[in-house]
Amino acid sequence: MKKEQEKIINSPYSAIIVTIAIIVLLLSFSFIFIKTGDSNWATVLSGIFSAIGAVIGGIIAGQLTLQGVTQTLKRDKEEKFVDSYFHKYIVADEVSNDLKPILNLLFLREN
Repeated sequence: MKKEQEKIINSPYSAIIVTIAIIVLLLSFSFIFIKTGDSNWATVLSGIFSAIGAVIGGIIAGQLTLQGVTQTLKRDKEEKFVDSYFHKYIVADEVSNDLKPILNLLFLREN
């Protein structure tokens, strides 16, 4: 999973997405500041902190979702392997049961 995360983080698209997100945040803050005309910095800072909190919350939620999907796919792969293993074991057991008489005859002829 680390290799997949490194591919996502090192991707040029991730830098573009982060840049676009920062630009959108800055534009939204400037529009809010211009529209309200509020010179109270407490209001501006609370807006900035709430936007930053929303971004951090989105990152955390995305990471948790990614981990959940990865674990689900891993578990599904393991279940498929176990199911196919038992099927192959049953087929191999049937083949060995079918070949036992032939093998017994072959070994008896050599003795």
